[in-house]
Amino acid sequence: MKNILIVVPDDRLGGAEQFLKNISFFHLEAKNKVYVVFLKKRMSGHWEDLNELGEVKFYFSNSETELSGLRTSFLNLLKLRGNVFDYVYTSHLHITSFVGFLIRLGVIKKKHFIGRESTTIFHRFKGKQLFFFKMLYLLGYPKVDLLVSQTELMKRQLLEGLPWIEQKIKVKVIPNPINLKAIRNIRLSEFSVYQKEFIVSAGRLIPEKGYDILINSFNDIAEEYPELDLLILGEGHKRQELEEQIMSLGLENRVILKGHVENVYDFFWQARLCVVSSRVEGFPNVLLQMMSQNNRVVSTKCAGGIEKLDGVICINKNDESAMKLGLIEALESNLQNNKFIFEEQLENRSLERFQTKIEEFVEIG
Repeated sequence: MKNILIVVPDDRLGGAEQFLKNISFFHLEAKNKVYVVFLKKRMSGHWEDLNELGEVKFYFSNSETELSGLRTSFLNLLKLRGNVFDYVYTSHLHITSFVGFLIRLGVIKKKHFIGRESTTIFHRFKGKQLFFFKMLYLLGYPKVDLLVSQTELMKRQLLEGLPWIEQKIKVKVIPNPINLKAIRNIRLSEFSVYQKEFIVSAGRLIPEKGYDILINSFNDIAEEYPELDLLILGEGHKRQELEEQIMSLGLENRVILKGHVENVYDFFWQARLCVVSSRVEGFPNVLLQMMSQNNRVVSTKCAGGIEKLDGVICINKNDESAMKLGLIEALESNLQNNKFIFEEQLENRSLERFQTKIEEFVEIG
């Protein structure tokens, strides 16, 4: 039995958190012991189902913020200092730096520390913010044994922004995995989740997701497709702005901000088509989830490697005209063969293959 440590901001499931939960799932299935340390207090309960799989222990902070939660997390990790962890996993820059620093201090003992880059800082931040994040890389990243980049583009941007990092640690590209076993065990609803046919997108209501562009593009085709509505699953601080945009276009009854949804798969499965409208992503895990349920998937080129996914209708990011044409193409084309095309590509991104690549890279050299 191996000891596995996973450190995560909180128990809500964004893309990076979902990745770490999937890694937990894999190791519990393999009969390993998993410790999950959260920087915040229990907020959603979205990790509790892991208890059904094996020996997992959760350590929550008593804080609502990550900064103040660092102290409690440090104390929780101090409690675990008697363990030697076969694998330590992180997927957020600040947490990777924090964990790397604790490894330097000897608080965490490990055989292999796997950090995963969840985003690229060099196109999202500048000035003092960018300088601060660069300092975090210097603080803890030298203790990373393998730094996983989701795409070749992310790796190139990282090495261009931090030329020293490749001399210190091993940086490899491993595409995001998808938990096919868990997805296949999901019981999809036989009842309609919405009273009309719909297009669906999902993610936080933040500028990076490009929902303003998606809404404007849907407005351009709304009259041509009166039977279709647009559903956006997720919550975020741009809700009011998006609601105002929807009202200004007179789409109150056609564009629905559904908020947080427990099971997005029902919506992906029942939708006429699924859309990723993002301006920038590390790599959108939701795209893989959509491919697992629907033959009609449109995505912007918001991350490296998306244009290499067979069957996905790829369009330029930040382009309303391209989005409009992509939606029409998906609605009008015969894409039934995509079921088999998508399945083959998703099999190549299984958790088992991901972990095999991890083990190969940490053992080489």
